[in-house]
Amino acid sequence: MIFALIYGIVGLAQETGDLDAIKLFIDKNDVQLENSEDLNDPQADRLFQRVSQLMNRVGITEYGYSTFLVTPKLDVISVTESDAGIAKTVLAECELFLTVKRVFNSTRKQTEGSATMNTYSKKIMGSGYTKSEAISNAISNINSLDKNDGIKKFFEITKKKINDYYQNPVNCDNVLKEAKQALAMKNYRKSIALSFSVPTNAPCYKKAYDDAILVYNTYIEDECERQLIQMKIHAALAQKSDADFKTHCDSVVKIMGEIEPSAEKCYAAAKVIIAGIEQKLNEQQKREWEAYKLTVTDRNRLERERLKAIQKINVNYVPSETIIIK
Repeated sequence: MIFALIYGIVGLAQETGDLDAIKLFIDKNDVQLENSEDLNDPQADRLFQRVSQLMNRVGITEYGYSTFLVTPKLDVISVTESDAGIAKTVLAECELFLTVKRVFNSTRKQTEGSATMNTYSKKIMGSGYTKSEAISNAISNINSLDKNDGIKKFFEITKKKINDYYQNPVNCDNVLKEAKQALAMKNYRKSIALSFSVPTNAPCYKKAYDDAILVYNTYIEDECERQLIQMKIHAALAQKSDADFKTHCDSVVKIMGEIEPSAEKCYAAAKVIIAGIEQKLNEQQKREWEAYKLTVTDRNRLERERLKAIQKINVNYVPSETIIIK
């Protein structure tokens, strides 16, 4: 069933073409760090939003994980004052740099090593009554860059370079090594997300696909063991206290509904626990338990729920904007 689950995800992605695309991500903390010299925090946040919008216009935004980081940096080249109008105007000449890097062992605070894939730069002007207003206006003018074919061409070239990067077996295997390192640290979410960041045309894609199956199996077994401990605690407390029996039984039924049946050994132990209190369940609890047992016997529905579960693991790993460039 796990094999079918992973296959279902891959099949769905291939139908939409998402996994044939290249995923890029942009991180808000990284943007603030890179622009701390010229921009204040609100301006850095505005830069993050504007570049995210710009990327979205040449691709499809979704949430997920990637090892390719887009870093925008706005350099303030000069600030001048003009008295030509009724009021004094401040002009800011700025230059926007976009850099796409392959980051290694990335975190939200820092990146340990990187390889530059592509760069882009463009002059931008801004105006206002103060220096801060002029710089903010320059950031707002980033939106106009999507009319420039240079941006689209930049991402098209970047995609080709990343595709070429993955065709090198050494580079491809490096991603798998990172996934294994994450697995060794029991960071299952990162390991699965790294596997899903490998494009389908990469030579290591099949290996990444197989690794994801193994990692997910390990993940649900460990998760089930944790849930099993909680079930045992609530079941024991339910037997000791008549006053709190309903509360603890509700918790047992709720946890049982969250356990992945494919964790067969652990799931069987959980069924033994609930069998010990099943006779004492009230009518509402019995209905919930019976309804859950029906969902487990409905294999198609179970398959859909598992699909949602593993997608959630991948999608929720890094809360950064991820752009899919077609």
